[in-house]
Formats: sequence, C-alpha cells, structure tokens
Amino acid sequence: MGVASAGPAPDNNVEWDGLRHDSRDLLYRTPGGAVPAGTPVTLRFRTYHNDVTAVKVRFYSLNRAGQQIVPMTVEASDVSCYQDLPFSCDFWSLTLPDTVVAQPDNLWYRFIIEDGSDINYYADNTPALDGGLGSTTDDPVDNSYALMIYDPAFTSPDWAKEA
Repeated sequence: MGVASAGPAPDNNVEWDGLRHDSRDLLYRTPGGAVPAGTPVTLRFRTYHNDVTAVKVRFYSLNRAGQQIVPMTVEASDVSCYQDLPFSCDFWSLTLPDTVVAQPDNLWYRFIIEDGSDINYYADNTPALDGGLGSTTDDPVDNSYALMIYDPAFTSPDWAKEA
C-alpha cells in the first residue's frame, strides 16, 4: 500500500510548480518599473511552504561590472499562494541594500533556489527580457530581470529648441 505525500518538504527536490516571481506584479516587486536612486526596492519570491532551504538573489550591476549574491528571508509562511495550487506557500523577501540603490545603475537580477543538494534557477523567460513571469531551470540561464535605477534630477535636452 502506498503512502500519500504530506506535501513539499526539505528533501533535495525543489517543487517547480510552487515557484513564482512576476516583476510586473506589486506582490513580487515594489515599486514596479524604473525607480529613482535611493528608493528602497523589495523583491519577493514564492515557494511551496517548507519546500526549500534557501532562496538567494543574484544581482549584476552594470556600474560595478560585477555580481553579488544576497540571501532572502521568509516574510510570510504557510499562507495562500494567490493561485489554485494544492499546497500553501511561503514568500521570501529582500529589500535591496542602500548601497545597491543609492546611485543610478542598471541592475539585473535572477533567483537561486536551494533544497539541500538540489539547486535550481528562476529568471525572466522572455527573449526581450521585458519582465513579467519567469521560468525555472536546472542550470543557470542568464535571462535576468532588469531593474533600472535613475537620477531623478536628470532632464533630457529639448532637441526641438536646438533646431
């Protein structure tokens, strides 16, 4: 006789159906779109409840020409997934450090999801890298989400007056 699963657990297997980030949804990224320098940005990532052991964000800064990997923490545990799914969910969260958003920059980010020895990756899934939902892969795919941080004092020249 088979034993029914009690649900996702730390078992070296990330349940892909529970993973979600949508850069166009304020539940997952606040504020949305390009942001003025100095504005705190919060990223959230959803997993099935108690399924994974860690979620990290991999950032690439154009200005610094380098990457930084930052761990997320569970913000809400055993809550609604906001979708019709068979299990409850956890929401992982990270508010970008001031050092990351202080200056205008082009940031690119994607997620690293761990369940013991199983490591998976979640990134933008559109060829244009224009955000929205992403997709999960076993291997890192460099389809990062864009996060533009701009100088709020910048004004563009009025080319019509130049003519």
